[in-house]
Amino acid sequence: MEQVIQLTGRVAEVLTVQSGISQRTGNSWKSQEFIFEYFAWSGQQNATKICCRIFGEENITKFNVKPLEEITVYLSISANKSENGRWFNEVRCTNVWRGNQPQL
Repeated sequence: MEQVIQLTGRVAEVLTVQSGISQRTGNSWKSQEFIFEYFAWSGQQNATKICCRIFGEENITKFNVKPLEEITVYLSISANKSENGRWFNEVRCTNVWRGNQPQL
């Protein structure tokens, strides 16, 4: 079962859409990253920032994140190993809610 984290904050910046062709399947793909900032605890002076990725053209259109927008994001975090043996984290946005939203 996938572990999902729910955070409420705002979109600091939206980066350009990236696209390519999968080497494994030969299918085209699109993704978009955005910088999300939130305060992890009450009284925190500086916002914590996370670079989040939206994967798939349909999700990019559906989530439609905009700079300075207040949202609740649902994130899935996974560690991956690159071809050169280094590990990196991927933070994938699985859903976005605005206003009153249901809880997980």
